[in-house]
Amino acid sequence: MGSISVTPDVLSVLSAARFDGPSLLLEGKIDRSLYASVAKVIEAAGGNWNRKAKAHLFEGEAQEAIEPVLLTGTVTSAKQAFGAFFTPRAIAEIVTAKAMLEPGLRVLEPSAGRGALAAPAHMAGCKVTCIEIDKRNVDILCSIPFHKVVEADFLSVPHIGVYDRVVMNPPFANRADIHHVSHAVRFLNLKGRL
Repeated sequence: MGSISVTPDVLSVLSAARFDGPSLLLEGKIDRSLYASVAKVIEAAGGNWNRKAKAHLFEGEAQEAIEPVLLTGTVTSAKQAFGAFFTPRAIAEIVTAKAMLEPGLRVLEPSAGRGALAAPAHMAGCKVTCIEIDKRNVDILCSIPFHKVVEADFLSVPHIGVYDRVVMNPPFANRADIHHVSHAVRFLNLKGRL
C-alpha cells in the first residue's frame, strides 16, 4: 500500500497538537468532520483514542509517529507499512494446534508481529525465537521471555535448519507470503513442521 496525502487542514491540526510521550493531545475546538479526518490519519500512524487518557495513544513516542506525516504531508498505515495483518486468537489456536507443539521443541515465528503464534508456543514449553522487522513490535516481543528476539527483515536472515516447528502468518502484500514461506522452510530440521 502506498502513502496517502494528508490535507492541509489536517496537517494544521496535527501541527498544533501537544505530545507527551505516547500521548497526542489535540488543541482547541475542532469541527466534527475535520476531527474525523484527523482521527483517520492518527489511526493510520498507529494511534488510538483512549477515553480515560483523553488522548490518542501510541505504542511508542507519539511525536515520532506523527513527525513523518508533518514532514512529508503523507501517511502510510503503520499496520500496512510491513504488510502486517495480526493473527486473531482463534486462528492462532488453530495454527498452534496443527503445529503439534510439545515442551522443549525449538520453534520459530518469522515476521512475528506481536507474537500471536509465538506466545502459545512459549506457553506450551517450547524454546521460541521471534524475528520481526518493526521496532515497535520488537519492543513488545522483548517484554515476553522468549528464547530469542531478532530485529530484522526475515528474508535477510540466513537460513539455518535447526527448528522443529515454524509457526507463521506471513505478510501478504505484493505476494510476499510466497517468499516468506519458501524462506521459512529452510529453517526447519529434517523432521520439522511448518
